[in-house]
Amino acid sequence: TIIGRYYGMDRDKRWERIEKAYRMLTEGMGEHVDDPVAYMKKKYKEKITDEFMDPAVVKNSGYNGLIIPGDTVLTFNFRADRMREIAIALNDPEFSEFRTRKLGLNYVTMTRYQAEFPYPV
Repeated sequence: TIIGRYYGMDRDKRWERIEKAYRMLTEGMGEHVDDPVAYMKKKYKEKITDEFMDPAVVKNSGYNGLIIPGDTVLTFNFRADRMREIAIALNDPEFSEFRTRKLGLNYVTMTRYQAEFPYPV
């Protein structure tokens, strides 16, 4: 999958952005592309940089890359402010900013994103 941090790493509670990332990661929503490199080159020609790339899902890759219930998710972004919102959307059973489902993930991080988060570091 491909998505810019503008969507997946929002830090200003613009939940509509996080929802796009969530839907791509868990439901495969986004533009379906055969060639990820060609997709990115096309976006660059349109003057869209990495940060603002719309959600895209690579077709025919042999693995759809979606997060499914019970998966282990390792996040390795060291900027805590950029990871909190997507972590909450994926894991918090009380989350209510948009429709989610309980995934029961084994969610592991490389740094503490928030003191209250129960995820192992």
